[in-house]
Amino acid sequence: MITDEVVLGLLARHYRDTPMPRISRRRIYWHHSRIATTFQVGPVFLAGDAAHLQPPFFGQGMNSGIRDATNLGWKLAAVLAGRADERLLDTYDAERRAHAETMVSFATRVGAMYEPRNRFTERVRDAFFVGVQRIPGARDYILQMKYKPLPRYTEGAVLAPAAPDKGSPVGRMFGQPSVETADRLRMKLDDVIGPSFAVLGIGRDPAAALSAEGLAFWQALGALTIRVDPARTARRGAPAEDSAAAATPAAGAASALTDPRTGSLLVRDIDGAFRDLRLGRPADEIIILRPDRYVLAVCPAAELEATTRRLRALLGVPVPVPVPPAATSGDSAGPVAPPTTSPRF
Repeated sequence: MITDEVVLGLLARHYRDTPMPRISRRRIYWHHSRIATTFQVGPVFLAGDAAHLQPPFFGQGMNSGIRDATNLGWKLAAVLAGRADERLLDTYDAERRAHAETMVSFATRVGAMYEPRNRFTERVRDAFFVGVQRIPGARDYILQMKYKPLPRYTEGAVLAPAAPDKGSPVGRMFGQPSVETADRLRMKLDDVIGPSFAVLGIGRDPAAALSAEGLAFWQALGALTIRVDPARTARRGAPAEDSAAAATPAAGAASALTDPRTGSLLVRDIDGAFRDLRLGRPADEIIILRPDRYVLAVCPAAELEATTRRLRALLGVPVPVPVPPAATSGDSAGPVAPPTTSPRF
C-alpha cells in the first residue's frame, strides 16, 4: 500500500487534467479507540488523551479534552477555595466518562464507514452522500455535524427533574444569546456572566425570591443574580418601558448596571431567546448555570429558595453567614464583575 505505484494509482483519478503531485511521505496509520476505566483515583485526574483515545475520523478528540478541562476546572477551583466539599470532584468521572465513551464509539463507527469492505459497499456509501446533499437541509446537517452526540448530565453536579423529562434543559449546555445591558451595550450572555455561577430570572429578579441565607449561599459561590427583561418596546410617541431605569452601575463595571434594591444585574432579551424558552416551558422562570455553562437546575421563582437548599446539599457548600450588601464590595468571594466591553480575539 505504500509503494509509489499503489499511491499514485489511488491518486490518478483525481488528477486527470493536472500534473500528479510528488509523493514526499507515506505512512500506514494505526489508530486506537480506548477509554480509561475511571477518570479519577484519589487526587489524580485523567483528562484528554490520557483518559480517552479517539481515532481522527470524527475530529472531536480535542473538543472532548476541552470538555474534560472545563468540567473539572470549576470544580477544582470551588473545592480549593473552600466553597464546596471535596465530594464535588467525584462528579467529574460520573459526568464525563459516559460521554467520552460515546464519542470514542461514534468516531470508531465513522472510521468503519470510511473503510468499506468491498467495491460495492464503497459505491453505496458514495451514492448515499451524493444523494443526501440534494435533500434540503441535509447538507448543512452533515457539514455542521449536527448529528454529533451532545453531552447531557443526568447525574453528578446537576439537580435532575424528579420525573423523567426529555425536554428539560438541566444537564445540557446553555446557549449564548445576545443581551443588552441596562446601559444599552449589546453583549453575549457569557461575556456578561464571566467565569461565575449565574442565577437567571426570566422576567423576574431571582434575588427578590431568596432569603438572606439563600442569597448569602450564592454570594459565597461567587454567583451573579441576573434579571432578564423582554426587549424594550414602546408606543409611538411614548417612552420605552424600562424596568432598569433606576439601575445603578455595579462596582468596577461601567457596563453592568444593577437593581439598587437587590444588586441583581439587569439585561434585556434582545434576540427573543429567553422569550422562546418561557413559551416552551412556562414553569422554568429561574435557570441556574454552572461556570462551565451547563444548566445546574431550573425551577419556578416560588421554588428558588427550596431549590437553593437542595443545591447547597448537592454541592456540599458550608452554610454561609448572611452579609449586608454594603459589606460585600471588597469580598473576594463575592460575585465576579462582568467585563466592561466584549473581549475581542
